[in-house]
Amino acid sequence: MLIIHPPLTPDLSDILARAAFPRPDLPARLQAFYAPGSGRELYAWAVPGGAGESRVVAALGLRREGEAGAELTHIATRAGEDRQGYSGALLREVAAHLNLSELWAETDEGAVGFYRRCGFGVSPAPERGGGGARYRCVLSFRSQR
Repeated sequence: MLIIHPPLTPDLSDILARAAFPRPDLPARLQAFYAPGSGRELYAWAVPGGAGESRVVAALGLRREGEAGAELTHIATRAGEDRQGYSGALLREVAAHLNLSELWAETDEGAVGFYRRCGFGVSPAPERGGGGARYRCVLSFRSQR
């Protein structure tokens, strides 16, 4: 189930932190990064939990560019919920909800496989300060809309 603009709770911050360089001030940095007026938006994916409650299992942040494009700024799945298809489902639902024709991200060697599995085209991107190989990942929905 898609959750549109969820509040950045500590639980959601923990999920997003899996897509960011670990640092002690990360929760505060995420709050500022996704603050109202920042031009960035949060979305989450929830599944049924116990006692009729839903449980957030994946989250993504993006920055919209124009009417039909967006840059993924974060995407992650809750620890222990990897490879269940939650992040891919979240990507597709957000793209449909926003009627996106293109979604893109820049990533590293550790995450490029996820983007390939989701159907993104992958090409080399410039390195950033010796941090290893970088990749530009682009998913086009033009032919699907």
